[in-house]
Amino acid sequence: MSDDIPNNAPNKRVIFCTYSSIYSSLVFKKLLVARNIDVVGVINSTRVLNSEYGAIQASLKQIKLSGWRYSTYLFLVTDFFSLLSSFTSLVRRKKAGYLQLKTVISYARDNNIPIIETSDINDQSVISFIESQTPDFLLAAHFNQLIKKTILDSADFSCINIHPSLLPDYKGVDPVFYALLNKEKNVGVSLHEMLEIFDTGKILSQRAYPRNLYDNVYSHNCRLFELGAKMAIEYMENSRKTEGRGQGEGGYDSWPDAKLVAKLRKDGHKLIRIKELLFNS
Repeated sequence: MSDDIPNNAPNKRVIFCTYSSIYSSLVFKKLLVARNIDVVGVINSTRVLNSEYGAIQASLKQIKLSGWRYSTYLFLVTDFFSLLSSFTSLVRRKKAGYLQLKTVISYARDNNIPIIETSDINDQSVISFIESQTPDFLLAAHFNQLIKKTILDSADFSCINIHPSLLPDYKGVDPVFYALLNKEKNVGVSLHEMLEIFDTGKILSQRAYPRNLYDNVYSHNCRLFELGAKMAIEYMENSRKTEGRGQGEGGYDSWPDAKLVAKLRKDGHKLIRIKELLFNS
C-alpha cells in the first residue's frame, strides 16, 4: 500500500477496457489483488481490425496483411489462450505457468464483475454502463478501440492507458515488434492519459529494461504489461495526482507485413516460443 494513501481512503473504482488475451489477463489478475482497487466493470472489445468485419473476414484480412506466421502468433495469444485456459480449468492442471491464467471474462465472472462486450465503446449503451458504475478510472490495456471525447471529457473519472513502448516512440499496434526490428537498446512501457488520438496524452510513468533480456515479442510483451499493471496500480492508488509530461513527436506503426516479420526472424528474433506460452511462471 502506498504511504500516501490515508487509512480511511475509499478504494479506487476502476473499469478495465481490453481485448481479451494473455496480456490482458496478466494486467487484470494484478488489478484483482490490488489492495486499494475495486474493479467495478469490464469492457471487452469484440472488434478485430474493423468494426464491420466478422471473425472469419477479419482473420483472412489479417493473414493477407501480415502473413501466416504473425497471424498465428496473434491467434496463440488470444483465441488459443482462451481455449487453453478453458481446458486447463477442466483438468485442474497444477503445473506453474501462464497456462494457469484465466481469461478476463472468466476472472470477471468468478468475481461477479459486470461485463459488457462491444465493438464500439462509444455507443450510448456502453456510455450508460460506464456512468452506472461510477468509476474513478477507465484503465485500458491491449485495447483496440479509440475512445472519443464524450467519454474522455468526463469530469467524474480519468482515462489512462498502458502502452508497451517508451512513448512518444513506437505508437501503434505492436510496439515491441518494431523495437526489436529496429534493434533498440531498450524496450519499455508507458502509462499515459488518453486523448482522441491513439497513444497520445501526457505520460504519467515509464519504465524500461534491455531488449536483449528475451529474444521474442511475446515474452517482452508479458513482462511489459505486468510492469504496466504495477505502474497503473501505483498511480491510481496514490492520492496525490501526477501532472505528467507532454509527449514529443513520434511515428505510428500499423500491423507489420510478412516481409517485416521475415526480417525480424532473420535478425534472430521470434514472435513467440510455445514452451513459454505453456510453462512460464
